[in-house]
Amino acid sequence: MSKGEMSELKVMTFNKESYKERDEKLLKAKRARRRALMRRRKRIARLTCVLTCLFVFLIVVLFVLIFHKKDKPAPISITSIDISTESVALEPVTIIPPNNTDSNVSEQVVSDTEIIEMEDEVEKINAISEPAFIIYDIPISNDLQEYIYNLSKEYDVDVALIFAVMEHESSFDPNARSESGDSGLMQVNDINLETLKKELGIDDIFDPYQNVLGGTYLLSKCLKDANGEIHPALMCYNMGRSNAKECWNKGIYSSKYSRAVYSLYENEYQR
Repeated sequence: MSKGEMSELKVMTFNKESYKERDEKLLKAKRARRRALMRRRKRIARLTCVLTCLFVFLIVVLFVLIFHKKDKPAPISITSIDISTESVALEPVTIIPPNNTDSNVSEQVVSDTEIIEMEDEVEKINAISEPAFIIYDIPISNDLQEYIYNLSKEYDVDVALIFAVMEHESSFDPNARSESGDSGLMQVNDINLETLKKELGIDDIFDPYQNVLGGTYLLSKCLKDANGEIHPALMCYNMGRSNAKECWNKGIYSSKYSRAVYSLYENEYQR
C-alpha cells in the first residue's frame, strides 16, 4: 500500500469517529432539551393548577359576600335622643297630609313648644311602661320594697344586697328576735339602738320601715369601712366593726355568714 492510500485511510477513519462523537453529543443535547422541556411543562401545569384553584376560591367568596349582603337585612339602630332647648335650636317643622293632593291645602306648622311637649309625652309613656324598681316575689309589701329601693339609692347600697341580708337574717319576719339581741327584718343589734335613735330618730326597731332604715344605714357604714368590698362588709355587719377589723388584720376577708349572704345576693336577687 502506498503512502497516499494510507493517509487517505487514516482520514476516513478519523472522519467516522468524529461523526460518531458528534452524533452522540447531539443525541445527549436533544435528550437534555427534552428533559428540560418536560420539567418546564410540569412547572407550568402546577402553576396553572394553583392559579385556577385561587381564581375559583375568589369567585366563590365573592358570590357568598354578594348574596349574603342581599339576604341580610340592614340593622336598625335605635337610640334615645336627649333634646335640650338650651343647646339645640329647634326649627319649626312643616307637616303636609300625605293623602291630600290638593295644592291649595294649607300647611301645618309645629312650633318648638309643641315638639317639646311631644317629647315629654314620650318620656312619660316610657316611664309608665318601665317600672323604676324590681318587685321581688317576697313576703313584704310593694310599698316597703319601694321604700327599700329609695333607701338603697340614698345610702349607695345595692338593693339586692339589702334583700339578701334580710332573707338570711330573719326570713322576712318583722317580729324576729334572736337570743343575742337582734331585732326585726334586718336583725339590728340592741348595741346600735342608741346611735340609730340619735342619728336617724329610730324609736321602734320592730317597725319594718325603721328597721330597714337602721339596717341599711349600718350596712352602708360597713361598706365604707371595707372600701366597697362585699364579703368584708358583711363580716362587719355580722360581727361588728372591731371584730371584723381583727379578722382583716389576720388576712381573713370572708366568713361563713358572708358567703351565705353573698350566695343569696348573687343567685336570688341580683339582676
